[in-house]
Amino acid sequence: AVVGTVAGGVCIRRARDAWYRQFWKNAKNPVKRPWYFKLPERLWGLAESICISFCASVATFPVLVLRGLSVSIYAVVSSVAVLWLIQPMMLLGLGTAFAGLVPALAPLYGVLSAASAALTGLLDRWAVWISAKPGAGIYFDTAYAAIVCLVLILLCWLAFHWRVRLRVAGPCILLAAAVSIGLGNALSRDVVHIDLVGSANAPAVVVTQNDTAVVLFRGGASAQNAVENQLARRGVQTVELVADLRTNPKTACTLEAERTLPAAEMAVNTAQKLRCTPALVEMLRTRNGCLVRLTVGNRQFAVVNGTVELAKQVTVQWLLASPAKPDAVQYKNVLALRSYDWMDNGKELAASISLRRHGGLKTE
Repeated sequence: AVVGTVAGGVCIRRARDAWYRQFWKNAKNPVKRPWYFKLPERLWGLAESICISFCASVATFPVLVLRGLSVSIYAVVSSVAVLWLIQPMMLLGLGTAFAGLVPALAPLYGVLSAASAALTGLLDRWAVWISAKPGAGIYFDTAYAAIVCLVLILLCWLAFHWRVRLRVAGPCILLAAAVSIGLGNALSRDVVHIDLVGSANAPAVVVTQNDTAVVLFRGGASAQNAVENQLARRGVQTVELVADLRTNPKTACTLEAERTLPAAEMAVNTAQKLRCTPALVEMLRTRNGCLVRLTVGNRQFAVVNGTVELAKQVTVQWLLASPAKPDAVQYKNVLALRSYDWMDNGKELAASISLRRHGGLKTE
C-alpha cells in the first residue's frame, strides 16, 4: 500500500508538471496567469486522490489474492468518495479524547462525540451500501491471479523506466491482461471446489463446479449467511441440491435450490442417491445422525453429522470434519476449519480443496 501510494504520487506529479510545461509553452502571454488556470489546479487535486487510491489498490491486489480476499473497482471509487471524511473524523476523535479529560468541558465533549459518531455512522452506512452492489466483491482464489498482476505491474514499470510511449505500452499491457484472463478461465474450467464455511461447530460444505453448486448444510442463520457469501464468491448461478443434515433442526434453511433433501424428513436407516453436476451425493439417515458420501471422479469424501453407527466402516479418501467423531468412516486425509478433540493435533489442516475429476488437486 505504501509503495502504491508513493508511486501514485510520483505519477500524478510528473503528469501535472508535464501539463504545466505544455500549457505555458503554448500560452500567448506566458507572464500573465489566466483566470481559468485555477480550474485545472482543482481538477489535479481530484486526480491526485483518484490516482493514489488506484495505485494503492493495484499494489495491494496480489496480497489480497494470496490471502483469499476480494477486490473490485468499487474499492477505488469508495476510497475517493470517502477520502474527505478521514481528516475530520481524526480531528473530532482527538478533540473528543482530550475534552473527555476535563470535566468542565462536558458539553463540548458531547458535541464532539456526537459529530464524530455521525461521521463514523455515515462511513459505516456507505460501506454497507457499497458492499451490496452487484460485483462489489470479485474474488480470486489462486496464486495465478497474483502472478499475472505482478507481471502486469512489472510491464508498467518497464514501460515507465524505458519511456515507452503510452499508445504503444497501453495496448501491449491490455493484450497481456486479456490473454492472461482467457488462459486463467480456460485452466479453471470444470474444476471442482469443495469448501468448508461457517462456524467450526457446524461447518457447511459447499461443492461448486463452474456456475453450479451442491450445499450440505449443518448450521443456523450465520452458517446460511456464510454459504450465501461463498456461493457469490464462486459465481454460482444454480444450486442443484441443498441437503440439510440436521435430524432435529431448530431453524429452517431457506437457501434457494432446485431440490432440497432434509434429513429430518427421511425415515431412519434409509438412504438416497442423487447425481448432480459437481458430485454424486449419497445420503444415509441413521437414528441419531446422518452420513453423506460425495463422489467426484475417482475420489470420495465423507461428511458426518451427529452420531452414526454402522456395521462396517465407509472408506473414503477425505473426511470433511465436524465436531462429531467419525467412528463410521475410515479416511486418509481431513479438511477442517479447526482442530477437534478426536483429531491428531500434529497435522496441518486445510479448509478447501480444488480438484479435477481425474487430475490433480490443491488444498488451501
